[in-house]
Amino acid sequence: VQVTPRPQAFVDFANTTVCEGGAVSLGSPVAGPGISYQWTGPDGFSSALQYPPVISPIGLEDSGPYQLTVTRNGCASNPAASIINVLPKPNRPSLAVEDNQLCEGETLVLRAEPAGAASYTWTAPDLSTITTPVNSLTITDAYNGFSGVWTVQSTQFGCDSDMSFGLNVAINTQPVAMVSTNIAPQDPLCERSSLQLYSAPNLPGASYMWTGPNGYTSVAQNQVLNPVGPGRTGTDTLRVTTAPACTHTPRVDLQVV
Repeated sequence: VQVTPRPQAFVDFANTTVCEGGAVSLGSPVAGPGISYQWTGPDGFSSALQYPPVISPIGLEDSGPYQLTVTRNGCASNPAASIINVLPKPNRPSLAVEDNQLCEGETLVLRAEPAGAASYTWTAPDLSTITTPVNSLTITDAYNGFSGVWTVQSTQFGCDSDMSFGLNVAINTQPVAMVSTNIAPQDPLCERSSLQLYSAPNLPGASYMWTGPNGYTSVAQNQVLNPVGPGRTGTDTLRVTTAPACTHTPRVDLQVV
């Protein structure tokens, strides 16, 4: 009687953890003439290869033990197992902005839902990234460079969600206006003379509001006041407002003599 020794089965790893959507390669270092392999596992997994096809993308249903039996000369080994733990991938977050008509210098607040992930990674229009431990991102003194498409990705238990759909954010440029008068800075503004107030440049779609001494108001870009009295001494302020409601308020001080 010839006794054939029972072969031993070995696997490349005993236990591994992977995120849903990842990939796992099973395998065995056991090789030689006359050896056959039989893998069985969750969700009906079966393979007769030493190195089965990569399991990708791996799903939650693929979590569990994968047993290998090797056979040589008709003798089967005891099974060896590789255990795969599949962690769930977080749901794809949605992305919203609190105010999508901001002006430069204001505060940009982005928010991702659902909350509760370990971290959130925000990708800016220039592809730079910012990671926060909460589901909101606050940027003070925002400027035009933050305009464009933002995305966010959440992470939980080391697993990343799919990237959110892009959100277009607008940071509008603040207008810059200058005011001047027909009076040179070193010259006096004489009583009963003519005062002209100018604003430049002419900004398409902008509105203008002048306010000054004695309750003076006007919505014209340029002003002519004739004649002026001593009550015109004081500060004239121009409020320039663009279509996205961004403003600039230059001023000029006058003294009537």
